[in-house]
Amino acid sequence: MKILKIRFRNIHSLKGDHEIDFTAAPLAGSGIFAITGQTGSGKTTILDVISLALYNRIPRVSAAITKKLIGETWLIVTRNTGEAMAEVTYACPAGVFTSKWSISSTRNNTLRDHQMELFDEAGLPQDIKKAEVPAKNAAQIGLNFDQFVKAILLAQGDFSAFLKARADERGALLEKVTGTEIYRRLGIVAFQKNKEQSEALERLMDEAKSRENTLLSPEDYEQVVDDIALYEKEMAKLSQQIADIKSQEELKNGITALSATIEILAQQFQEQMDLLEAFHGQNGEAMEKHRQLMPHKEDFWNWQQLGINLNDKIERLTAIEKELQECADENTLVEQEVRMLTQSDEEVDAALDAFRKKVLDLQGRRSQAAALKDNAGKEVLAEVREAGIILAEENPAAVEVTLRDALKQKQSETSALGDQLDEESREAPLDSASALEETLETVRKLVTQNDSLAEKKGEQEKRQGEIDILQQEVNELPEAIEKARLEQEIAQLALDGLEKERTIRNLSASLEEHRAKLVEGEACPLCGSREHPYSQGLPPVDDELDLKISKAKTENEGLKTSHGKLNASLTFKKDLLRAKQGEAQTTAEQVTELEEKIRMATASLPEGFRQTKPVELEEELKTRIELLKQFSRAQKTERKLQEIILRAGTWKSHSQTYDKLDAEVRKIFEGEDVVTETNALSLRFHSNRQRQQDLMNETLEVQQSKAGYQEELVQLNEGLLLALPSYASVEEAMGNLMKDRDYEKLKEQEDKLAGNIRDLTSELKVHRENLEEKKKRDVTDTAEELQAIREQKEGLLKEQQDQRDFLVGKRDFQLLTLEQLKDLREKIEERRHKNEKWVLLRKYIGDAEGKKFSTFAQELTLHQLAQLANQRLVMLSGRYQLDIPSPDEDDSLVVIDTHMGDMRRSVKSLSGGESFLVSLSLALALSDLAARKVKIGSLFIDEGFGSLDKLTLDQTIDTLEKLQYTSKKTIGVISHVEAMQERITTQIRLEKTGQGHSKLTVV
Repeated sequence: MKILKIRFRNIHSLKGDHEIDFTAAPLAGSGIFAITGQTGSGKTTILDVISLALYNRIPRVSAAITKKLIGETWLIVTRNTGEAMAEVTYACPAGVFTSKWSISSTRNNTLRDHQMELFDEAGLPQDIKKAEVPAKNAAQIGLNFDQFVKAILLAQGDFSAFLKARADERGALLEKVTGTEIYRRLGIVAFQKNKEQSEALERLMDEAKSRENTLLSPEDYEQVVDDIALYEKEMAKLSQQIADIKSQEELKNGITALSATIEILAQQFQEQMDLLEAFHGQNGEAMEKHRQLMPHKEDFWNWQQLGINLNDKIERLTAIEKELQECADENTLVEQEVRMLTQSDEEVDAALDAFRKKVLDLQGRRSQAAALKDNAGKEVLAEVREAGIILAEENPAAVEVTLRDALKQKQSETSALGDQLDEESREAPLDSASALEETLETVRKLVTQNDSLAEKKGEQEKRQGEIDILQQEVNELPEAIEKARLEQEIAQLALDGLEKERTIRNLSASLEEHRAKLVEGEACPLCGSREHPYSQGLPPVDDELDLKISKAKTENEGLKTSHGKLNASLTFKKDLLRAKQGEAQTTAEQVTELEEKIRMATASLPEGFRQTKPVELEEELKTRIELLKQFSRAQKTERKLQEIILRAGTWKSHSQTYDKLDAEVRKIFEGEDVVTETNALSLRFHSNRQRQQDLMNETLEVQQSKAGYQEELVQLNEGLLLALPSYASVEEAMGNLMKDRDYEKLKEQEDKLAGNIRDLTSELKVHRENLEEKKKRDVTDTAEELQAIREQKEGLLKEQQDQRDFLVGKRDFQLLTLEQLKDLREKIEERRHKNEKWVLLRKYIGDAEGKKFSTFAQELTLHQLAQLANQRLVMLSGRYQLDIPSPDEDDSLVVIDTHMGDMRRSVKSLSGGESFLVSLSLALALSDLAARKVKIGSLFIDEGFGSLDKLTLDQTIDTLEKLQYTSKKTIGVISHVEAMQERITTQIRLEKTGQGHSKLTVV
């Protein structure tokens, strides 16, 4: 993964729009660059822009960036701007992509939700939601946010602290820089989970033991079952006796109830008989007359209907006479309207047909003229608008005048342009322009090639200067190396002499210790002598020898380091010289190739153009081509205006024809639709005539119906009077005929009373028979005696039932407890089986603080980091190897000095530059560990140089240059150290401008 370009707006202190293009000069030509500026100027902001655009997160904040977080903390967005944007273009195995993050404010100065977009190399947006963009970037790059920060944004300063930490602090720091605190949490979880599972198992076992204590013995349980069976047998006998007594009680109660019921029913029977007699006295005569007239009911209805029909026919005859007069008036009105419209005295139909044909003929000719006029007008106006001519009016006459004025003006303009051209160019201006454009393209290539040639020559000169400097350094270094070697050999000889002297002194000291132990008169263990003349007066000890040896060692180490650095510098500078020479050779070849291309391009130009400078010739050709194109456009416009003027004349002619026909039509007909109006008049005329005929036919039919109804009515009246001699008229007879619903209501009351009487008679008979039957089955005991016997037996049954229920409860509790114990034992076994893995995890990785698993994981991580760091150290130095301290060594990390016979010593003994080298190797190792199989093309190293002296800083920069050369990565170094800025000439500079803002420039 490699970062190609960064664009952002209003991020932190960098107000406004900014862009950093790593594919363009000067960053493209420099593998290592510095991000410089004062503290607080915004150097780390560039790293925030990268991670924000890719993952919606920044390293200094643990959570994702939201509008709420921005509003509460004032992070990200520059104050008083209301919007911000971060955009990163990167290359990865999947291609080139641009990821964009942005946020803006509403009119009320409240932040909207942020937006995220992803574009491919062609600039086309990917069809994904904003929340999916970080995951998509992570998948394409191959790194999530945490891995990205560790692999690309290197915090070298964290490893500087890590190197100096004690063993008990190292684990916590390693967790911080590697993000492996998950192992501590896993250890704590394993401990807590085992504790929870063990407590749950203990609770199950306690519950099982508690339930076992409540069980009956097998003998007691069998006795309970036998007692339950005995109680249930006795209870069955008592229940049957109680049921028999209840039957006798119910029989006695039934006899009493039936006697009372029979008495009530007899009383109700007499009441219904009295009500029926009263009803007949009140309604009997009227109901009888109605029943006598019922056979003639249909004749009464027909008599009434004949009278109604006869009146209807008389009223209709009167209405028909009125409608016939309305029809006669309508005929006169229609004939008058037709004569006014057609101005003809012919019959209505003939006058309307002739008028319709005349008007339609004129309207058809007018429509044809209107279509011709409109089509011609639309064409002319469209072409006028296309030509850009502004019209005061859009009628044919005014348009024609305007067009002729425009033609005169365009002819004058064409003539003026033609005067600036030769005759050949005036005849074929576009061909001449095309030829000049081909020449212009050649000239433009010449301009570009001249610029490239100048740039390449400058680059060639710069590279030659660098080669000369490097060559001089390479030539001078062997002498310095040899001098350093001789100095180191002399120092080593001096050191060897001092160490031999110390050995002799130590041997002497050993003999003197034995000599001091000799006792006068006792035999010497070596020679057997009993006299010891040299046991006193020992020679003095040289106390300054150790100090001299220490000083000689330090001097020797310094000379070895110096000699090693000079050798490494010579190797590096030779490699760099060869690379620079190769680049210079490539540049020289490019200069020769460009010079040949320029010569050939110049030779391909027309002879008259070869002496003019390409830049000046380019402007001259562009002016000439534009003049030819203007002349051609003017000619074309002139011809177009002439064509439009001809079409305007045609439009004018069609307009005059239309006006003439329109006047003729309006003279004879002012309406909208002649067919509709004439058809409406014809329809009114014929409809009215048809209505007259229908009314006359209806008059004959109504008169015939009226005579028939009169005859039927007379015959029916005579027949009814003959059948009802007791009535003087039909009207009188109909007066005694009741309404059907009134008669039905009275009949219903009569039937209900008779039915009640029948029902009561039947019910009395049944109850009396039942009473006799029950008396036959009655016993001699009274109801009170039966109740006393029953209550006694029920009390005895209740006592036995309570005893039985108590025993049943004990039996059921025993069975339930046994079932529950079975379930508990199964759960205990299942819990014990499940808990085995947590017991093992607790044994090997778990503890209350998670220290056991964390320590184990950190040891593995530290070994892996050390191996990866050593791979980097081999490329960057070749002298040191990082190692883990053995149990008998100091608890700090160890370096193996390969220049000193693989001597092991604490990292605390390293100089500032050496510490930086080791910590940088660790940071790069963490980058390798985080990136795994992802190829990283961009690195950013944040600070860590402020405490280095000038010599160490120079060595550090040499190390970084070698790292860049060997890894081919683009390396950005963030620093405010001036010496660092002087050595790394390609820089992204950040300068404070006041009001809390900064300015960004790339130099």
